[in-house]
Amino acid sequence: TRIAHLVNSGVSPYEILAVTFTNKAAKEMKERVNSIVGETNSFIGTFHSFGLRIIRENEELEINLNKMRQNKNTVK
Repeated sequence: TRIAHLVNSGVSPYEILAVTFTNKAAKEMKERVNSIVGETNSFIGTFHSFGLRIIRENEELEINLNKMRQNKNTVK
């Protein structure tokens, strides 16, 4: 697969993103990649799961920004 080729060429698995439309396709892709190069920390999943991951990773940032905005509006 292309992912296996990238990993074997020296690309860090952390820098690889593979998205599909279905959970079934994502599962099959993960299994194929893992059988060729072993367990990786590449993201292989659906568009929706990738979007949810972005939201969750940035949730703390958004909370902090909202607190800063509130403080800015209350301090005169």
